[in-house]
Amino acid sequence: MYFEIVRSATGQFMWRIRGANHEIMASSELMRDKASCYSAIAVVKRDAPTAEVVDKT
Repeated sequence: MYFEIVRSATGQFMWRIRGANHEIMASSELMRDKASCYSAIAVVKRDAPTAEVVDKT
C-alpha cells in the first residue's frame, strides 16, 4: 500500500491510497497546496490504527 499525490487540472492537489494491486482504496478532497496533502497524509498514518469504524447501514 502506498500514498500518491496528484495534481488536478485546476492546479489543486489531492492524495490517494493505493493497494498492492495499484487500485485506489481511498482519496482526499482537493487541497490548495502540496504541503496540505503531506500534512493530511501524516494525520492518516498517525490516527488510522486507532480509527473507529462506524457502520451506518
